[in-house]
Amino acid sequence: MARLVAWIKKSITPYFNEDIKVEQLLFNLIVFMATIAGTISAISSVFVGAPIEQTIVVSFALVIMYYGLYLANAKKRYNTSSFIITFGVAIFLFPIMFITGGGVNGGMPIWFILGIIFTFAVCNGVVFWVMTILEVVVYTLILLVCYLYPESVSRLKSVKAEYLDIWQSIMIVGIIVGVMFRFQAANYQRILRKNEEQRASMEALKIEVERASNSKSDFLANMSHEIRTPMNAIIGMARIALNSEEELPEDVKQNLQDILGSGNSLLSIINDILDFSKIESGKLEIVPATFNLSTLIHDVIIVIKIKVEEKMLDLKLDIDPTIPDVLFGDEVRIKQILTNILNNAVKFTEHGSITLKANWDRIGDKARIIFSVIDTGQGIKKENLDSMFERFSRLEIRKNRSIEGTGLGLAISSQLADMMGGDIRVESEYGKGSTFIITIKLRIMDETKVYGDGSNYKEARKQSEKRKNIKFPGAKVLVVDDNQMNLRVAKGLLGPYQTELSMVDSGYAAIDACKETDYDLILLDHMMPNFDGRETLEALRKLELFHSPVIALTANAMQGVEQQYLSWGFNGYIAKPIKPEVLEATLEKFLVKYAEDESVNDDLNEDGLEKYKDTEVANIIKSDNVDKAVELVGNSKGDMVMADNIVKDAKLDEAVGLSFLGNSMEMYIEVLEIYMVESAENEEKMAEYIADGKWKNYASV
Repeated sequence: MARLVAWIKKSITPYFNEDIKVEQLLFNLIVFMATIAGTISAISSVFVGAPIEQTIVVSFALVIMYYGLYLANAKKRYNTSSFIITFGVAIFLFPIMFITGGGVNGGMPIWFILGIIFTFAVCNGVVFWVMTILEVVVYTLILLVCYLYPESVSRLKSVKAEYLDIWQSIMIVGIIVGVMFRFQAANYQRILRKNEEQRASMEALKIEVERASNSKSDFLANMSHEIRTPMNAIIGMARIALNSEEELPEDVKQNLQDILGSGNSLLSIINDILDFSKIESGKLEIVPATFNLSTLIHDVIIVIKIKVEEKMLDLKLDIDPTIPDVLFGDEVRIKQILTNILNNAVKFTEHGSITLKANWDRIGDKARIIFSVIDTGQGIKKENLDSMFERFSRLEIRKNRSIEGTGLGLAISSQLADMMGGDIRVESEYGKGSTFIITIKLRIMDETKVYGDGSNYKEARKQSEKRKNIKFPGAKVLVVDDNQMNLRVAKGLLGPYQTELSMVDSGYAAIDACKETDYDLILLDHMMPNFDGRETLEALRKLELFHSPVIALTANAMQGVEQQYLSWGFNGYIAKPIKPEVLEATLEKFLVKYAEDESVNDDLNEDGLEKYKDTEVANIIKSDNVDKAVELVGNSKGDMVMADNIVKDAKLDEAVGLSFLGNSMEMYIEVLEIYMVESAENEEKMAEYIADGKWKNYASV
């Protein structure tokens, strides 16, 4: 008996494994049970006195069902099998069995119900509709014929036989239908359990993804801190040198302005790299603000002109002089687009020229700016034009294998233009060059026209940098930063505003200072070791009578950081490198009662610059004779010797260093001393933090 059970189990297992679709499992179940029921019916028909014809028909039905099982499972022809069984048994054989098995006085009407249920359970598509209609028509006709011609029906031998046949049919069909419902209920429960398991799995996966996302954000935030901190020093010192009271030669001042323009553009690129997760998810943010088109063009040209000159190409500008200069839009993103397109043009141009054109037309209160970047490079084949703006797309890789690039620039530029309501298209003739046309709609804020024809972009830069000579005498400002270089930059940037400035290098010192002095404004660095800016702020808020506004200083410029700082209780934040206009706007907002304002234009005051034009100092500086230049501007020989000793050990270019700091030897020596001391100290600190696993402190160094 055990062997028989094992054999049966082994025989039917292939028909009910979990790899089979649910509808085929149901098909197999119904056919198996109908086959068993048919076998029982064939045997019992002999005992209830059914005609021999009915027994033959039932046997033929069994053959069809066995063949259907074979076809559906062995040959994987489920649809064909369901059609054969439905048509052959339910539509063809059931009517015959009805006529030979007693008609309405037997059990066959109940089997008609099973035939319809079977069709609904296993048939799909057109087969379902055709079989259902045929069953309705055939069953209706057969009942009508038997009603009109009752003599055509073969009656069973006795009333007892009729009742037994009806009982048998009720039991068999009822059990089959009941098993079907139980199967569907069990399948439904299985699906619910599976969905619950999937939901739990998805929740776990969601938590894991969020953890990974947070880790990625933390990594990018730390990288932002690591990269932007030295950028703060570079750009900050250049700004301090420009704002120095010392009179600078024109070429030195222009070089510093170029450093600022290039530094700011580099900072924009760094921001894009740090926010790449935002690019991947398609969640780039457009941040519009008022800007000067002349300044934008100048900054873009400053970045690109070095590469143009290296390849000995001509750089041409063709700017419509009637374009409004003061516009409202995302200056950083527009710069990014133009820089990407111009860089691309330079990469693929070996001879000839690169031209930047700008035209416009008015649409209500907006200007539709049309930039065109025209090159005389290798051009693009027609079949490659459609793939130009796909991510990581690089055309003719073998030919251009020496040209650097990731293939992201054009894709990002196209997406940015689209987000600003514009577009980028390209026209090209292979072998002769390409023209990229960038169209962007920007709101006009002032009807002042862009300066000149665009060729005098340096003058446009000066004109656009008119600023207010605003001071805040008497205002008490506290700067908190563990980095001495950052404190030095902050001191230089805040110096012209004549505030009563205090500086401390830790959160603990800030708390002690605030206990003694009621500050009008506190600039607090976030990433500090041991006791960071957030912890310091929480401690300050607990002090009695503490009401000072606190601004976060941070090298973390990731998306959403401003809302994060506000939620922590800061009154605002300033990203490093500190932009003078942002710093000034912050001071104006919180120190308004101390403000003394007088509009000036420092950059157009040429009196100081004239003193250095074509003078001995300027010529010596150009010739890199720094010792002589320093001596002429009045620095002591002792300072020069100190600077020489430092720069020789560090292998620095003192001429470049001095040019960054407006030839101020005093500032140059101070920066070098801080650098030498902090480098050794930071190296020791980082080694200690790594050994102790204090990664938060390590990231803040």
